[in-house]
Amino acid sequence: MSRWRRLLMFELRMIFRNPWFLAMPALFVLLLVWFVGRVAVREADFYQEAYTYMALFHTMTLGLVMLLGVLTVRRDIRRPSYEWSAAFPVPYAAKISAKYAAGLLYFSLFTLLAGAVYAWASAQVGAASGVTLEFTGYFAASYEVSYIVTLALAMLLAICIPNRACYLIAFCAWMFGTFFMDIFLLDRNHWYVLRAFHLSQLAMNGDLGIDTWGMRLIADEQAASRRFVLAFALLLLTSGTVILDRLRPAGRRAYSWIAAGVALLLAAGAFIPYGSIWRERYAEYEAKQLDPSIPTVNEFLIAQASSASRSAGVFAITGYDIDLKRTPDDRLHFNVRLQIPAKRLHGSPELTFTLNRTFRVENVRVAGAAAAFVQQGERLTVKPAEPATGELLRVEMEYSGAVMDYMPRNQAQEAYNAFVRGKNVDLPWYMAWYPLPGDRPVYLKKGEASTLRLAEEFRLMKESGERGFSPIHVRLNVSGFETPLFSNLTESVRRRDGQTFESDVLTGVRLVGGEFVELEHPGLPVRLVTTPYAVRRVEKMFAECNEMYRYFTSWLPDFRSKLEQVLVLPMYIPNNLTNLEERTLLMNWLSRDREEDSGTDAETLMYRMLLGTDDGKFEITDSYTDVRPQIRALIWYVYCREQTDYTEEDMEKGPQSKILSDLFQNNVGLRMVREVETALDEGKSKQVKEMLNYFYSRGLEIPDTQFNADKDSITYREWLREWKKAMRMKGEG
Repeated sequence: MSRWRRLLMFELRMIFRNPWFLAMPALFVLLLVWFVGRVAVREADFYQEAYTYMALFHTMTLGLVMLLGVLTVRRDIRRPSYEWSAAFPVPYAAKISAKYAAGLLYFSLFTLLAGAVYAWASAQVGAASGVTLEFTGYFAASYEVSYIVTLALAMLLAICIPNRACYLIAFCAWMFGTFFMDIFLLDRNHWYVLRAFHLSQLAMNGDLGIDTWGMRLIADEQAASRRFVLAFALLLLTSGTVILDRLRPAGRRAYSWIAAGVALLLAAGAFIPYGSIWRERYAEYEAKQLDPSIPTVNEFLIAQASSASRSAGVFAITGYDIDLKRTPDDRLHFNVRLQIPAKRLHGSPELTFTLNRTFRVENVRVAGAAAAFVQQGERLTVKPAEPATGELLRVEMEYSGAVMDYMPRNQAQEAYNAFVRGKNVDLPWYMAWYPLPGDRPVYLKKGEASTLRLAEEFRLMKESGERGFSPIHVRLNVSGFETPLFSNLTESVRRRDGQTFESDVLTGVRLVGGEFVELEHPGLPVRLVTTPYAVRRVEKMFAECNEMYRYFTSWLPDFRSKLEQVLVLPMYIPNNLTNLEERTLLMNWLSRDREEDSGTDAETLMYRMLLGTDDGKFEITDSYTDVRPQIRALIWYVYCREQTDYTEEDMEKGPQSKILSDLFQNNVGLRMVREVETALDEGKSKQVKEMLNYFYSRGLEIPDTQFNADKDSITYREWLREWKKAMRMKGEG
């Protein structure tokens, strides 16, 4: 043992006496502090950007690992002028292990520095100590495992290739194991199962660079991957020892072969659980690809263009009563009771629902009697024993299943569309985790390779609005979850063992959960939910929003917040979906630059609080028949004039241009804004505000359905009449 210790000390001296190797940790930490520190100062998207820099600089240090691994072997073991040293009574196993340990100790310094820099930056953005410790540990473990396998690979290459070509081969191995795998094997070809062979444990695609759920979703995969990588590194080292032992007679050569055999068995055994995870994912994904019941994108678009196809088998549901229980193994058990107006069934002998295929229906009862059912893909067909009678048909069904819906979402990203994994929950309504009326595809096939896409990305319209359905009353009771859940339903009860949500919905029911933080402001009527790293930025946004709220309530006495809750969570929202679901606003991004700061975010939030949805404004083809979009914009225009230093050019082309486009890019709107501008310049602010408040009290929300309380349009003629009345009857403001 003392002999091995002397070897280790010798190797350490060879590394730390080299000025270049001494300078590398200092250069590394300076670059990391500079880039990650700038992200901490900017605050927005801290984890996402910090993850990118931590991964990038880690990948660059792997090139240094390759160089050091080759140099340590070529310095004496594979150097012709040092062949005489093979006569010493020191086994190659001792030499290789000492060199390896010295190199690993050197690169552990990089791990410690990276962890320290990240912990410092995390503290700068105000993250809780527990959160900082969790993510610092994640980065440290990822760095160290990557160094372990890369150093072993470099030393094996130097052993196998005795000439100087090993430097070029090592460089190619570094490039192939990092950037090439990222660009071609993972991003382009979607061979994600090969991630275990990526030299960097941080080179993970998808949502891992986002602190909403990120690494927590694939904790089992990463644990299995790291076990395999460690076993594979041991195999590389023992293989190198076996090769060297063949170069000279050795009395204990069998030991090296036994060690290599054991390492091979360990690597193979460690790969089995890792491979089984991917086998399960691919099996579920390929089953959907081969399912003939899943239409192609073209078939779906053609079907949407046909009114007969859109209305086939569709019926209204007036109410849901859902009991959802999660068990410790992440299985979900549902008991759903729903009410259907019998007259909307048009005498149909069967009911068709859409329910995600991950669930297995156990029984269905219609009007209290057991009913036959057939489940094929997402299509659930229920055949009542008796024809529907009375006004309401009551249907009850029980089903269960585990939700981890994996799908490569696009060319450069893989993702889970829906999942329940420990504290982490995302159940969007369009994934049909509860029975939806009619046969509506959840997935679509696209291209010759039949890659899967979400049908919601291609849905052209909201069926509820077109079919004239009324809002649905939903009561949802959840239990068994580790942390509180959040929904676009109104939370009515929160107990230690569960929660109850209850309200009317138009879009559908979404459930999310995770390591989130709830924030409330005494001056604002909304609750805000966000990730730990966004707390400081969101608190600043809340404070600015409170100032705006006080301004608007000073001259809009009928101000009623259109929001109850804001979810500031980086998350996927299909392109055609609004980020406003009922009285919940989904803010899946924040302004990235400190110059934009949280003011822009606060204005986005206040605009939705003040005016609610305007999803239906694109259905207004003639501005003379409905000027609600223009009046909404005028309220915001008055705010910009009185409370900001925006110029007219800023309002036309700057951050406010999207909100104010109905004024400056519309002939009717341009007339209205010029009239208001003139009145404000003449000091008639009071008259303008009183008139805007009059229209605000009538309701200015513009939903994409036809059954909202604010459905009455406001014509341009009405606007002119009230405008002339206000300007004529009121005195100077």
